[in-house]
Amino acid sequence: MEPERRFAEFRVEADGVIAGTAIRYGDTAKIGNFAERFEPGALRFSDVIANLMHRREAPVARTGAGLTLTDGPSSLEARIELPDTVYGREARELVQARILRGFSIEFRAEEQRWEGKTRIITRASLTGLGVVDRPAYPDSVIAERMQAVYDGNAPRPYRPHLAF
Repeated sequence: MEPERRFAEFRVEADGVIAGTAIRYGDTAKIGNFAERFEPGALRFSDVIANLMHRREAPVARTGAGLTLTDGPSSLEARIELPDTVYGREARELVQARILRGFSIEFRAEEQRWEGKTRIITRASLTGLGVVDRPAYPDSVIAERMQAVYDGNAPRPYRPHLAF
């Protein structure tokens, strides 16, 4: 069975660090001719690799090596410390240029139910995390925080939920 993919928001916290919501539980996304949502705590994970646009040959982090995943009551949060590698620098440039705008989870659904045309995922294995260009969940937008400075000391102001 091929892994499925869903998209969500992120922000740049510091030079080389992107973080945000990998999936917001309860949000509904239109996927083709049906809708879908994840129940709180539905995702299980251990060894997850983050990459560019779901390209396995373009890794930027892994759980325990630059990727931190935190499962909470309303969302799964992700934090990636981008490495000083070809793909890490590429990710940093594409995020700063606002070309890559969100996270996309890769998962295998293990338990689900249907309510009409809405698929409700109650258990899934998280297999990957992509830094991607198009979010599927309509309420997911980017917030950014860059450590670039105006006067040499002050960080740029935080702009939550900045839609592009």
